[in-house]
Amino acid sequence: MHPELAIAMYRHQEHQLEVRLEQRRSHLEKAGQGAPRRHRPFRHHLRARR
Repeated sequence: MHPELAIAMYRHQEHQLEVRLEQRRSHLEKAGQGAPRRHRPFRHHLRARR
């Protein structure tokens, strides 16, 4: 395998991982925005544990 090809494949995999992480993060942020209404007991549990 050519070194350049290996580097290109590595960069491609790295980029895919970054995209996946970014998608997950944005998904979590969207879920977090609606969380207080949907998961009120969970928020109360966190507050009570402090």
